[in-house]
Amino acid sequence: MGGTGAPAPGSPAAPPTPNGTNASSAAVLHVRWKRSTAPRLESNWGQVRRITGTLTTSSGQPIADAAVGVRVLPTYAGATASALASVKTNAQGAFTSSVAGNASSRTLTFSYDAHVGDPRPAATATLTLLVHAGVTLSVSPHTTAVNHVITFVGTVRGTPVPLGGKQLVLEARSPGSTWIEFQVIRTNAKGRFQARYRFRFAGPADYQFRAVSEYEAAFPFISGASGVVGVFER
Repeated sequence: MGGTGAPAPGSPAAPPTPNGTNASSAAVLHVRWKRSTAPRLESNWGQVRRITGTLTTSSGQPIADAAVGVRVLPTYAGATASALASVKTNAQGAFTSSVAGNASSRTLTFSYDAHVGDPRPAATATLTLLVHAGVTLSVSPHTTAVNHVITFVGTVRGTPVPLGGKQLVLEARSPGSTWIEFQVIRTNAKGRFQARYRFRFAGPADYQFRAVSEYEAAFPFISGASGVVGVFER
């Protein structure tokens, strides 16, 4: 009786499926940030980062139509790596990828398997992205007087927000002078914050304020600061 069951014992196994044209276990994988030759890039919140790469044999032949795997490890305490969608090489063995503007600091590892299902990659390459924290800040009113209160409202962008909120430092200065810390606050679980300040000395004077997010191991962004907001005290 005929059938389509498993091959008989001792029959040769099917050859592994090559990953791409010119697939090679001695592949060479190069990745780089667009407009940068350094493997480590610093960037601001909201900027889309572009990556270009090439995959060739050791003799320089392009490996075309190959899947290149991508894994990401966010840089905060307790983070775990996860797989992103693979990218495909073109006829020249080249490929592109991008990191969204709302992404955190991370390590990106690209890997190429010479055959589908290989237990270990034939080639890997790594890039590091360091993102400055994105902080918004507004103040009201913009004109005040001694013994009056101004209110700051803002948001720290990005996740995960540390347990208990992200710590922020509020700083002030007269235009052109050194920044001086005057209050330390924390955001709520959604990254939002609010603070108040009462003027104790009479004007007239111009003041500038900003909110600074310093590095914390539990928050996957390097230090960043809000835009500067101004207040005139009559």
